[in-house]
Amino acid sequence: MQTVKAIKVSEASIASKVTACPVEQAIHVIGGKWKLLVLRSLLLNGPQGYNRLLASVKGISAKELTESW
Repeated sequence: MQTVKAIKVSEASIASKVTACPVEQAIHVIGGKWKLLVLRSLLLNGPQGYNRLLASVKGISAKELTESW
């Protein structure tokens, strides 16, 4: 009968060997509470000025819109 030795591998070493997923990279870049909503508004309504964009994204403050980018 053969015995199998357990090998302890850290999660960090496994993560470093895995290639980066494009979706994961996109989520990292786009992440944030307001960015997806701003992008959605731009996609649906096309190019917009600051005030129109501020009005089209419900709940976002002027400060948050300025700091989101």
